[in-house]
Amino acid sequence: MGSRVSSSKISSSDGSVPNTLLETTNAIQKDHRVVDPTTVLKIKEDILRHAKRYSHREFMELRNFEKSLEPVDFTTALKNTNKNRYGNVLANESTRVILENDPEYYVNANNIQIGNEILYIAGQGPLPQTIYDFWRTIIEKNVSVILMLSNLIEQSRPKCAQYWPDQTGIHTQTDINQKEQRDILIQNIKEEFVDNEEIIHRLLDVQFREDQVHRVHLIHFTAWPDFGVPDLTSFHHVVRHVNSVNTQGSPIFVHCSAGIGRTGTFCLVDSILKDFYKTHSLNPTQIMERAMSLKKQRYGMIQTAEQYDFAYRSIATIIGNLAHQ
Repeated sequence: MGSRVSSSKISSSDGSVPNTLLETTNAIQKDHRVVDPTTVLKIKEDILRHAKRYSHREFMELRNFEKSLEPVDFTTALKNTNKNRYGNVLANESTRVILENDPEYYVNANNIQIGNEILYIAGQGPLPQTIYDFWRTIIEKNVSVILMLSNLIEQSRPKCAQYWPDQTGIHTQTDINQKEQRDILIQNIKEEFVDNEEIIHRLLDVQFREDQVHRVHLIHFTAWPDFGVPDLTSFHHVVRHVNSVNTQGSPIFVHCSAGIGRTGTFCLVDSILKDFYKTHSLNPTQIMERAMSLKKQRYGMIQTAEQYDFAYRSIATIIGNLAHQ
């Protein structure tokens, strides 16, 4: 399967996909313009001031906090070593994704609960032998949006198996472990570039053979280096675009390669912004508290001090931008 991308637009006839990035931006911001500009600018400055003073120290504290969680229960993960992309990045037992009628079936992915709601499923980039597991998770958990934050190959190393067919192609995925007899059909309906070709939006139809079709939006952000951080503006477009298409309220499946660094950073930023949009208030200390919660649910989330500082700057900038709407 290749990676050819069409420049055609994804149709919005079903009401689920904005035609332009402008519509995407409006869709996610229109409910937040009631915030007083003076208030949001003060919150932005408070966050930036706090980050400048404390973010590095907090990241060191987060690393110590993570060590305090050890030993972490990875019972099922350790029984399925061939399903882990990296030997040191495993799915916590307490929050790992459980598939229907098969509690021992292992997927390297964790439910990420914010408040009383599972907002994300954070997982590794599929291996060739786990593509079936990945799609089974998408169907059973009713995921309508996948956010991919890695490329297939980075620095000449495989980071994620291509789990979708070429543009307008149809692919049949069989469980190579021969535990499941039902094939999964994946059809690539359309693809489009968003935001200067750094974001690729794929519209996919997925189904167990002869079952109901499940439509999925695959948002692929191609400009985030492993262990690094992306351009702020491009990342903000990703956050807005993902939220504009996630209209069903089901969990967003977020993955990079290992499913902890870039994935954890996105979950931190996006979940804090969701909190702010509900309350129109934000104490900078909430950011570290949320990072601790993420690390409890998937060990290793947010890998570098640079990613943690980037999360602070992203949250501050996106909130500050509301003052100019």
